[in-house]
Amino acid sequence: MTNVPFAVREFPIASIEIPANHRRIDDAVVANIAESIAAFGLRTPITVEILSENPLKVKIIDGVHRFKALVASGATEVPCFTMTAELEARAWTPGANILRADLSVQARAEATASWFAALSALKGAQVAQVSGGRGNRGGISEIARMAGVDRTEAARASAIA
Repeated sequence: MTNVPFAVREFPIASIEIPANHRRIDDAVVANIAESIAAFGLRTPITVEILSENPLKVKIIDGVHRFKALVASGATEVPCFTMTAELEARAWTPGANILRADLSVQARAEATASWFAALSALKGAQVAQVSGGRGNRGGISEIARMAGVDRTEAARASAIA
């Protein structure tokens, strides 16, 4: 991905929306995160995409559990990494979700396929296999290189999804 400058801003709770397609909220995880925040503070801000400045409206890209923990702890504002590039934001969420240990094989494959599609759009590459032999750039191999994953794993995830 390109180097997009991140800024950390604090946003009022009321201006932050949770996307409809977020993964299932685990109340035990939220409680554990709330305890950690109470003991050590919030070490990693949530990541949001700014939808509009007036009225202020942002959407969570990564960190729904941290957000819920902050809400439960009574916070009125949330520190957030901000993203303004829609394609970058679309590539961020599935990439972050792939790292989650609690994903099923199917969910991990779907997140990987979604991530590859977002990377493809971001970089102008195609996900479909490219023919023509050695030296031809593109296809699943190119997307796997961009994502930093093994080509076999990438092909398997695409097939499962």
